[in-house]
Amino acid sequence: MNKLLLTAYGFSTPKIINVAQKMIQENKITKACIISTSWPKEKEKHPQMQKIKKISSA
Repeated sequence: MNKLLLTAYGFSTPKIINVAQKMIQENKITKACIISTSWPKEKEKHPQMQKIKKISSA
């Protein structure tokens, strides 16, 4: 069975991170897609996107 993780908060909370890591460990083949906000004024300035960028660059 395939699983799908949908979140409006990206990987900004420990619970979401843990669930995503568990899903990755359970599957040998993994695909991922991050869809950022579609509001043109926000884009990469959105607080959630800034947090994800900061975490991923650490």
